[in-house]
Amino acid sequence: LAQARGKRVVVPDGMTCHPFELCLISVLLSLGASQQTNQPKFLQSLCGLSKREIEEDPTRRQCLRQCRIDEGRIRPTFDEWERYCRDTADSPEWDSECEAFTCCTYGCEVYGGDRSRCSSLTGTARHTLLVETHAELYGSTMTQETRCELQKCSAYCAREVFDTCRETSFTQKCLMGNFQLYGCDVDCSAAPRHHLDVTAAVAAVALAGGAAGLLRL
Repeated sequence: LAQARGKRVVVPDGMTCHPFELCLISVLLSLGASQQTNQPKFLQSLCGLSKREIEEDPTRRQCLRQCRIDEGRIRPTFDEWERYCRDTADSPEWDSECEAFTCCTYGCEVYGGDRSRCSSLTGTARHTLLVETHAELYGSTMTQETRCELQKCSAYCAREVFDTCRETSFTQKCLMGNFQLYGCDVDCSAAPRHHLDVTAAVAAVALAGGAAGLLRL
């Protein structure tokens, strides 16, 4: 790892990464996962499934809002958190973090380049916008170029909006996407001001064997 600083290296999952702090995050997450016995490759959802609407299930809402390291991985996954944000977008008390990240993405060209499309709406209108936009951009006709632009947009907004745990959750998702395989030069790394904080947070848990621990946002 000491030789990784300032270089592009291959981490255990076969992915390239840069800079050093991002490589260290990847390696430590892998080590934390490998120290678990009989761990399945794909873990079940931390918050489970429910037939109840998310608005009627406060326990599941609270679960999806948290950010913790469990069995060497950050959970809930970033995809689960994004889905939670879309599902609750019609709430008058929509999470401020959901609003900040989601409306930031609408400022990207791939989303139309206008944050106010999101920030100016509330309730059902906002929920409808998010659901329809997601279906349009992430549908079966999505190209690799569009997928790359969407990921770059999310990476930018993750660096702008998040702090330690949620930002590391996005980094984990971004690294697992293997975007470099089709020439996408997305920067999955955390914001410069958070590199060392993120690395320390992951190291403390991963090196302890991946023990679950809540990370304050």
